[in-house]
Amino acid sequence: AGSFGVSLEQCHQLIDDATAEWQSKELLEKTLALARDRKAGTGLARGLVKETSAEMNRLHGARLGFGGEEQVEVVSAKLAQVISHYSQADRSLPAKTDKLQESVMRFAGRLSDELRRFGDQGNSAGYPKAAEKDVEVLVHIDRTLGLKSTIRIARSATVQAIARPRKLGFCLLVCLFGCCCCCRCC
Repeated sequence: AGSFGVSLEQCHQLIDDATAEWQSKELLEKTLALARDRKAGTGLARGLVKETSAEMNRLHGARLGFGGEEQVEVVSAKLAQVISHYSQADRSLPAKTDKLQESVMRFAGRLSDELRRFGDQGNSAGYPKAAEKDVEVLVHIDRTLGLKSTIRIARSATVQAIARPRKLGFCLLVCLFGCCCCCRCC
């Protein structure tokens, strides 16, 4: 039933759960702790987002009964196909994926801001100050997948807004699971 044996109800739950996770204070604190342990500056924020999203992909895939030994890119593609499949029939999904997309962008922005603040307090000798690379991966994915989206970057290089991509299934691949799908194209 459904795409890859995933029901519409499970699809909705997947999006709801992922949105809640990206919005959680716990996820941000866990990622910041990891960044500080590695002495990661703002220039490495995108790598941390990719790593976080890869782990989330693995967990979400396992909950839905696929994943296992498959590479995270394969799991990401399957998750995106599930959403794309149901988005054609259920018009309530675009609003949910928009909210999820915003959550991922806010998470990336907050992470960069916190790492920058940490560096400004003298804790990041030699850390890169510029965060332009934090959004390069998003631009690259947009070009690779042919999405029509607009990224507005403030002088601090924090993502302020990203327009809604037209291809909803690939929107999920890009944003629902952060940037982990780009590992093979970066």
